[in-house]
Order: sequence, then structure tokens, then C-alpha cells
Amino acid sequence: MAALRRSWIVIGLWLTSSLLAILFPTEIGNGHDLFLNLSYFFASLWIISCLWARFSLLGLRVTRRMRSPRTQVGHYAEETVTVENYSILPKLYLEVRDYSELPFHHAGRVLGWLSGRSQRSWTVRTPCYRRGRFHVGPLILCSGDPFGLFILRREIRLTSVLTVYPFTAELPAFSPPAAEREGNTQHRWHTHETTTDVAGVREYAPGDSFNRIHWPLTARAGQLIVKEFE
Repeated sequence: MAALRRSWIVIGLWLTSSLLAILFPTEIGNGHDLFLNLSYFFASLWIISCLWARFSLLGLRVTRRMRSPRTQVGHYAEETVTVENYSILPKLYLEVRDYSELPFHHAGRVLGWLSGRSQRSWTVRTPCYRRGRFHVGPLILCSGDPFGLFILRREIRLTSVLTVYPFTAELPAFSPPAAEREGNTQHRWHTHETTTDVAGVREYAPGDSFNRIHWPLTARAGQLIVKEFE
């Protein structure tokens, strides 16, 4: 709104100067062409500023890359943003605004000068305090003319999804039991793995895993029968 207001001020001054030049033609005929010069000046300023602001957002390519699409609470989400100017015209200034959903994630920057055929990159590391799925992006590019008369915006629809898992704590004293393959050993704990090399059967003993029970033989024998493995 401020840029639009300044633009209308310039247009108003230009129209006022033109009107004065029309109302006072004798002054111009006598060599006093101040109003005509002012009219040309403000008209040129308005046109140049408009074209400058228009071309300031052309020839730009923006990429953003997350280091990993998954993280967890207590860790960091790392993202690299690259702005490339592949045109030969330099950019006087460029503002990058980020509208990500991830809390405390601010990937925006203000670039003071971006030469032609060059690029600028930066990395943002954001601590994750809340679990969930968050959209990272989009970006808004803002730029204008050197006089600040026009401010134009361009939306970059680059979005990705970051999944933040809950916090996990290490249990150093916990060690899951490994499966044993000895056939005659009576297991005193439940194993998490089974093999397919069956060597024979025997009666059930306390501690044997339930997934090793031979159900057809158990039904015929009337008691629990388990399989033995090589």
C-alpha cells in the first residue's frame, strides 16, 4: 500500500506539471519551460521505476533442499536455500520471505546485491520442539526499483513435507534376546526369531516360544508339542 501511495504521488506530480504546462503556454514560449521539464522528468522517473521493478523479479531461479525429510523432537531440521540469477542484469536488492508451517523456521533473507550470472546460498538449522507433519514453503520474492516507488512480489511454490517424530530415549540396559538354533536346548525366554530347519519334536517346556508349538501333533497327543531346530 505504501508503494502504491508513492506511485500515485508521482503520477499526481506529473499530471500537475503537465496541466501547468498547458495552462501557461506563454511561459513555455518565452523560454520558461520549467513545467514541461518537470513533466518529462516525472514521466521518465515513473516509467523507469516501473520497468526496473518489473525486470527485478525476472531471470531468477529458487531451489530449496531439506537435508532429510524426517527428524525427531530435540533434533534439528536443516534446509539449504539457493537463489540464482541467470540473467545478465544484476538485482539491486531482493527479499526472500518464507511461509513455512514449521515453528521457528525462518528461511527468509534480504539480499543486498545479486550480480548477473551468479547465485547466493544459505543454510538454516531449526530446532524441532513439536512433533507432526509440517509443510516447508512456499516462498515470496519481493523487489522493486531503486527509488522505492514500486514493490512487486512473486510467489515460488516450492513446498515439501517434513515429518517430526516424537522424542525417543535410549535404554542402555535393555538388550533383546537373540534366537538360539540348538535343538536340545530348552529356552528360558521368548525368542523373537524362528528358523525353518526343523530337526524333530519334543514336549513343551516352560520358556519355549509359543510360535514353535506343533499344533497338529499337539491335537493328536493331547499335550503341547514343540518343534526342535537344527
